[in-house]
Amino acid sequence: VASGLIGVSNDIASFLRRRFPDTQVACIHNGIMNNVPARSDMPVATRDQIGIAEPAFVVGCVGRLSPVKGIEYLLRAVSLLVHERGMQSIRVAIVGGGPLQRSLETLAQQLTISEYVRFLGERHDVPSLLRLFDVFAMPSLHEGIPMALLEAMRAGCPVVASAVGGIPEVIRDGTDGMLVPAEDPSALAHAIGAMQASASNRARFGEAGQARVAAEFDAGRMASRTKEFYLDLLDRPR
Repeated sequence: VASGLIGVSNDIASFLRRRFPDTQVACIHNGIMNNVPARSDMPVATRDQIGIAEPAFVVGCVGRLSPVKGIEYLLRAVSLLVHERGMQSIRVAIVGGGPLQRSLETLAQQLTISEYVRFLGERHDVPSLLRLFDVFAMPSLHEGIPMALLEAMRAGCPVVASAVGGIPEVIRDGTDGMLVPAEDPSALAHAIGAMQASASNRARFGEAGQARVAAEFDAGRMASRTKEFYLDLLDRPR
C-alpha cells in the first residue's frame, strides 16, 4: 500500500483524496527548467521551412494526436474563422504524431481548410518552433499540468486553452492567457480571433505567462516540495 501519493494538479489530488486519506496525498505542480540558455547546436526553425509565409497569423498546437487532445475542435474552430469570419491569414501548425493523424487530415479536407493547416509530425525542435507561433492553442478534453503548456508559456507564447483539469491552475483567464470551454469550436474561434485582433494583448499574455511559470512552475520548486513530502513521510510513525 502506498504511504504517500502526489497529484500534479489540485484536480488530480482531489480525485486521489476521494480514495485515500488526506494525509497521504499532496498536490505538487509539475515544473520545468527556467532560465536555461538555448542550445547552440539546436537547429533554428523558420516559417519558410514549415511551409508558412511570413505575414501569416500562426496558431501552434503541440501534443500527441489522440482523442483527449481535442485537436478536432481546433480544426473546427479554424473552419469557422476561415469560412464564416474571413480570416484568410490564419495558419495552424500541429506538432506531434499519433493514431488520429490520418483522420484529422481527412477532417481538414472535409472542412476545406487543408491549405491552412500544417501537420508537422514529431519534431525535436519544439523550443525553436514555439518562437514561430503567434498563439499556442491547447484544446484538450482533459489534462493534468501539461508540460507543453508550461513550455509555451516559458517561451512567451500567448495561450488559448480549454478550462479543464489542471489547466485553470496554470492559466488565470484574462491574466496569463485565455480559457474556453472544452469541445466548443465557436468559443475557441472567438478566443483565437480576439488574440489575432490585439497584438498588445498577445504581448501582455506572453509576458504574464513567462512570469507565472518562473514563479510557480519551476522544476527546482517542484523538486524541493517533492523532497519535503518524502522526508515528511519518512518521519511519520510506522
